[in-house]
Amino acid sequence: MIKDKIPELQTLSPAEKFALAIELWDELASNPDEIPVTDEQLNELDRRFEEYQRSPDTVVSWEEVKTKILSAGH
Repeated sequence: MIKDKIPELQTLSPAEKFALAIELWDELASNPDEIPVTDEQLNELDRRFEEYQRSPDTVVSWEEVKTKILSAGH
């Protein structure tokens, strides 16, 4: 596992680990064609999009979620 290869990760606080995950995700998101997607994942995305179309007011933006989580660690 990655944490065995980079033992310093074990010393990070939960907020720091989350911030690292966001940075890694942002880097991956900048090259979406390099991320393999399974049929199961595509089906789940379709299901969630249909749910959003039925109830758009129940959606919370990624920015809102990220801000809430990052502010909880301080």
